[in-house]
Amino acid sequence: MVEKIKNKKEEILSFDLIVLDTSILIENKFSKMLENKEIKIKEKIIIPEVVYFEIENMANQKEMKSNFAMNEINNIVSFCEKNDLEFEIFPQKIDPKQLYYGKKGYNDNLIREVAYIKSATLLTYDKVQNEIAKSRGIKSILLKRDKMQNNSFLNDFFKDDTLSIHFKENIVPYVKKGRPGDILIENFGNKIYNKKDMEEVISKILYEVEIMENSFIEIDREGSTILQLGLFRIVILKVPFANTYEVTVVKPLRKLEIKDYSISEKLKERLQKTAEGILIAGKPGMGKTTFTQALINLYLINQKVIKTIEAPRDLQVPASVTQMALSKGSIEEIHDILLLSRPDFTIFDEMRNTIDFKLYGDMRLSGVGMIGVMHATKAIDAIHRFIGRIELGLIPHIVDTVVFIENGDISQILSLEMTVGVPSGMADSDLARPVIIIRDFETEKELYEIYTFGEETVVADLSKSNVKNKKEDPMVNLAKEKVTDFFKMYSKDVTVEFKGAKRFIVYVPKSIKGKIIGRNGENIEKIEKELGISIDVKLINENEESVTKDNMSFFEYKITSSSIMLYLPKDIALKDVEIRIDDETIGSYFVSKDGTVKIRRKSSVSKIIEKVLRDNKDRIKFFY
Repeated sequence: MVEKIKNKKEEILSFDLIVLDTSILIENKFSKMLENKEIKIKEKIIIPEVVYFEIENMANQKEMKSNFAMNEINNIVSFCEKNDLEFEIFPQKIDPKQLYYGKKGYNDNLIREVAYIKSATLLTYDKVQNEIAKSRGIKSILLKRDKMQNNSFLNDFFKDDTLSIHFKENIVPYVKKGRPGDILIENFGNKIYNKKDMEEVISKILYEVEIMENSFIEIDREGSTILQLGLFRIVILKVPFANTYEVTVVKPLRKLEIKDYSISEKLKERLQKTAEGILIAGKPGMGKTTFTQALINLYLINQKVIKTIEAPRDLQVPASVTQMALSKGSIEEIHDILLLSRPDFTIFDEMRNTIDFKLYGDMRLSGVGMIGVMHATKAIDAIHRFIGRIELGLIPHIVDTVVFIENGDISQILSLEMTVGVPSGMADSDLARPVIIIRDFETEKELYEIYTFGEETVVADLSKSNVKNKKEDPMVNLAKEKVTDFFKMYSKDVTVEFKGAKRFIVYVPKSIKGKIIGRNGENIEKIEKELGISIDVKLINENEESVTKDNMSFFEYKITSSSIMLYLPKDIALKDVEIRIDDETIGSYFVSKDGTVKIRRKSSVSKIIEKVLRDNKDRIKFFY
C-alpha cells in the first residue's frame, strides 16, 4: 500500500513493504530520506540477493560506486535497528553466468520478481525498470533525481580567481588562487574534514555526475577515479592506493584567444599554414590547456576539422570538435578512426607513454596534422621524450614546431631541421653524420644539435659548449668516457687524453701495450675503426719521457693497393715505435722481426702518412 501524506513543507511517501533495486543504493540518498522522514516505511524493507551480487561485481570491477552502495545498505540496516523496522535480504537462485555475462535485464527481472512475490512496492531510479514493472502489474515508484544544469555544490568553493580546490582527510580544505606562475594557497574555512566528510563529498560528486549534463566518469580504478563534472575536472584518490581520501577539483579560469598571447605574425603564419607536427609543452599549471583551446579556435575559424584524443577528456571545446577518450578505446580503434575520418588536425592531450608517442608519430607519417600536449621542464625536453621511442632520423619529419608555455604565455618556440654534416666540436670530415639542428624559431639561432656517437644519442647544448676549447666540449667528454670504458677491458690503469678533433692518446701499463697494438698494428686499427677515431697508445707517464726517447728518420717505404709498408733498420725489430710528423704523434705500431711496419690504407692514419710520403718523407720520424 502506498500513501501520500501531505505536510506543510512537502509530500511524504508512505509504504507498507518496499523492495529496493541497485539504482536506489548507488544513488546513496535513500537512508537520508528515511532519516529526514521524506519516506515512511510501516513494515519491512527488502533487498533482493541479486542486488548484493551486482554490487559485488562492481567491486570486482574496481568501480567506486560499489563502496557507496554498501555504505548505503549499512545506513539502512542501522536505521531499521534504531526504529524497530524489519529488514530482509530475499534469497534467490541465481545463475552466475547470466549475472556476470548476461544482459542487465536478467538482474532487473529477478528484482521485479521479488516485488511481485512479496506484493511489495518497487522503488527505483531506473525509468525502464519502472515502466516494465508497471506493465506486469507490479507496484512501482520512480524516484526522480533532482534537476541540475550546472549548479554543483562545488561552485560555492570557486571565486573569480580560484584555480582549484583540494579536499583531503584530516586537514582543512584549501584553494589555489591567482594565475599560472603566481599561485597563492589559502584555507577554505576552518573545518577539518574527517573520513565521513570526505565520503560525503565524494558521494555528492558521484551523484551529480549522474544527473548533470556534460558529466561522465572517465576512468574508475581501484585506487583512483577521474571524472568530468560540467566544467570541473576531478581526481579522487582512495584508500589503500593513497593513505587517505583526497579530492582535487580543477576549473578552467578563463578562455583566451590566440591574439591574447605574445605571438608574432611569423609564428601565427607558421601555425596556420606550414606547421603540422606541433608540440605544446610546459610545466603543470602553466597554461598549456588554455593555449591549446585557443589554438583549436584558431583552426576552427580557418575551417579546419578537429578531433581530440584525451585521457581524461577535459578540454573545453566547441560542439563541432569530436573528443575521443583514450581510456575508452584501443589504439587500433583510434588509429582507424583518424585515418578514415581524415581530420585536418588531431589534438593529443597529455602525451606520456611510449604508446602515445608512437601513435603520434604514426599519424604524422600518415599525413594527419598532430598537436601533442605534454609536460616538460624546458622546451628541449619535449623533444627528449621522443628519443628512444621514435627512430632519431624520423623526429624532424614528425615534429616541426615546439611551443613552450610558461606563466600563461608563450615563452619559447623551437623549430627542427635535419641535415648531414660534422657536429659542432668536431673537425674531421670523416665524422660527418646525420644531425638534427634545433633553432630558436624567432631568431633562427642554433640552440641544440642531436646526433649519434657510437651507441649514444647526444643532445649538445650549443649555447653552453665552447667549440674553441675542445676539452670543455660535451662531445669530447662523452668520447673520452667511451674510449676510457673501452680500454678498461684491458686494464684498470688507463687514462685518456684528448689531442684534437681527430685523435686521443691512451696511456696504458707496459704489460698490455703490445696486446692492444697487436701484430703489425692490426688490433689498434680494428679498435680505431670500431670507435671511429684515431688513437695513440702510450705507456703511463710516457708523455713526460717521450722527448728523451731514441729516434731515427731513415726508412724505406712501399705503397701497395692495400697497405703502406715502412721498412726500418732491423736493430729496432720487435719494438714499439711512435710515428711522428712534425713532432706530432699520429700513431704507435709494433715493428716485426724483419723491421717492417704495415699500415692498412683504409685507416685514417694511412691517408696522412701517404700524403706526407709523397710530399716530403723527411717530416716523418720514429721514436722508440
